[in-house]
Amino acid sequence: MGRFVTREEQNESISFVKLFSIFNKKNIINTLLITLLFTLIGFTYLFFTTPTYKSHVSLEIDGGGAEGNRAGGDDLINMMNMTTISDIETEMDVVKSDLLISRVISRVSDSVSYYDVSGLKDIELYSKTPILLSDIKVFNKSIFNQKICIHMVDSEHFKIYKYKTSFKRVLNSINFLTNKSDLERGVYKFGDIVKGKGYSFVVHNIGADIDKSYAVSIRRLSEQMRNIRQKLNVQPASARSSVIKITYEDNNPYRVHDVLQFLSQAYIKLNIDKKSETASSTLDFIDTQIKTVKKQLKYSADKLKAYKETNNFIDIDIKSRQISDQMVEYEKQYSEAKLQYQSFKILYDSLKKGNYDAVGGFSREFPILERLIVELQTASAEKASILTNLTEGHPEVLALSAQMKNSSEAIARVSKGILNNLQERVIKLKALLTQEDQVMDTLPKKEQEVLNLERVYKVNENLFSYLLERQSELSLLGAAHVSNIRMLDRPKVVLTPSKPNKQIVLMTSIFLGLITAFLISLLNFNNTIRTVDELMESTDIPLFGIIPYVDKEYYNKAYVLEDNTSTASEAFRAMRTNLDYIVSSGKSKVIMISSSVPNEGKTVVAANLASVMGMSEKKVIILSLDLRRPEMHHKFGLTNKVGMSDILSNRVGIDEAIWQHEIYANLNIITSGRIPPNPAELLASGRMKEVLDVLKASYDCIILDTPPINYVSDAMVLFKYADINLFVVKSGFSDKIHLNELNKMVKKLNIKHAGIVLNSVKSKFNKTEQFDSKYIYYEAL
Repeated sequence: MGRFVTREEQNESISFVKLFSIFNKKNIINTLLITLLFTLIGFTYLFFTTPTYKSHVSLEIDGGGAEGNRAGGDDLINMMNMTTISDIETEMDVVKSDLLISRVISRVSDSVSYYDVSGLKDIELYSKTPILLSDIKVFNKSIFNQKICIHMVDSEHFKIYKYKTSFKRVLNSINFLTNKSDLERGVYKFGDIVKGKGYSFVVHNIGADIDKSYAVSIRRLSEQMRNIRQKLNVQPASARSSVIKITYEDNNPYRVHDVLQFLSQAYIKLNIDKKSETASSTLDFIDTQIKTVKKQLKYSADKLKAYKETNNFIDIDIKSRQISDQMVEYEKQYSEAKLQYQSFKILYDSLKKGNYDAVGGFSREFPILERLIVELQTASAEKASILTNLTEGHPEVLALSAQMKNSSEAIARVSKGILNNLQERVIKLKALLTQEDQVMDTLPKKEQEVLNLERVYKVNENLFSYLLERQSELSLLGAAHVSNIRMLDRPKVVLTPSKPNKQIVLMTSIFLGLITAFLISLLNFNNTIRTVDELMESTDIPLFGIIPYVDKEYYNKAYVLEDNTSTASEAFRAMRTNLDYIVSSGKSKVIMISSSVPNEGKTVVAANLASVMGMSEKKVIILSLDLRRPEMHHKFGLTNKVGMSDILSNRVGIDEAIWQHEIYANLNIITSGRIPPNPAELLASGRMKEVLDVLKASYDCIILDTPPINYVSDAMVLFKYADINLFVVKSGFSDKIHLNELNKMVKKLNIKHAGIVLNSVKSKFNKTEQFDSKYIYYEAL
């Protein structure tokens, strides 16, 4: 006896079969068509989608380093190059600041966008634009970002039209510029002022093609800045790195390059300007003083020379000369102190703003100030380093923050003290000069005049020399200022779009096409046997009958007895004829009727086949051997008190259980009887063979209605008694997997004269009319 699959194995097999059986010829063609459609959609998307290009620039922010500044503390150049190790996040904010972005916009000239709208899609033009707008005035904010179409009439004239999208232009199927209803203004001449509703501008022809259309879009500065900032991505190149990576994307690769180029240049220049800001202010002050003192020196020299020539003055005595030299020395110290105070005040104002780089020019004079700034920079660098792993509330971070605060307060306190000391020195030297003036008043009048003239000359001469020396030093310091920003990766013109990625779009389109086709096939997929062709493709077992579909009200009964002229009745007659060709070993034929699973209609087929045979001259009896779920008595409207279970258990005789049809005497029935506890043992007993042997002597045909073979093994023992084994397959219900199992069973058990009955076939599943109803219902006149 063969092995039958479990319910779990059936489910696995069904899923496996369904997965592959949907790829039939029809579904493969549909899959190819749907995939082609999705691929075309992908190409259309790529065609109409404006590509986006991306490039980047890498900048290294060199913090200088506290150790290097200590080592080179005596070097004036090194001290001026002392820079703060800035927080990377702060530098990233500087890169995205309005100041730098506005400088980029002024270089890129991005206030007007130009488009070529002559084709199916708009193409933005950049750099080499065929037309140019100038003298732009906008009076209505709604004009911003709205495209205005300009059509070239000839080399000197143009028209302005309302803009239409490429989709509308395609729908028009004709040149959209020929639609006069779109005309907004008349013909203009290049160079004339164009006045529209809420705007005015002048159009210049740079090299536009005749009879070609362009579009312009005026953009507001704030929107341009926001647009650039949205497309700009600034981030550290890696964790704990002093390199920032600036990435920009746009729909024009050349504009991407220009934006990155101008932005990095503006950022580096801003860094240099910041470092040299205080030195430049001090140098400007020194230059002004030099011009003034130079004039005073010339004037005092001329005046001294003229006085000596006029008064024939030869020389003065030694005491008067000593008094004069002392006053000259005090005057020199006073002028230098006053100049030093004014210079340091400029530095003091810068330190109050947090510009600690400016101390470089005074590092030799005030080393304590340099040391405090180095301590602040070191703490700032350490804090920036540990913040990559710690939070602001960590004790180490809090300690460094406190140290930075103390250093900042110390710098403010020390610089304030230095400024006060310089101011006090100026006041003291002024007092000494006043005292010497009083001594000078005791000298003779002519000597006073000569000494005063000489004193003024010498003071101006010494001050002029000091200023020149200071100017030279500050000029050298200013020239020594270099940016601590180094460009590592320069921006490149990348002509391969970053979005959309053609390969990804097309592969996604193909994948979605395949998935959609698969889902559609799966939704439309039916793994059941519906037509004769589907049945023949799935089995080699002969087909003995095709039973058409009947309404539900007739289905669960022996309906051929009620209407023996119906197409279904004729189908059973055709099946009866087919069975007559099967030769049996004895006088009587035993026909076993079963199915793979319940509800395939085996009992209905058995009842109606027996009825058709009983209408003929042959004597037929049907045995209800489904002892578990008997249905045969319902088909004939009989009781089930006594039947096969009683005969097999020897409670009644065969004659006591036979029911004879009241109209068709050749149609006899034995119902199943009471449901026994051991149906399989009863069917396998010797009594079953005895019953069949007895019946064969009296009947031409014995029909056995058995249980489904895939659910119980009851029917398996009856194969050996049957001359013909019919398996009912219900159209639109029976699964191909069950038919596959049936094929295996027939082959494995070598079941003789196996056949299939395709039951309940709807007309839509019949390729040809199986029965001519006109012929069946024909009545001779």
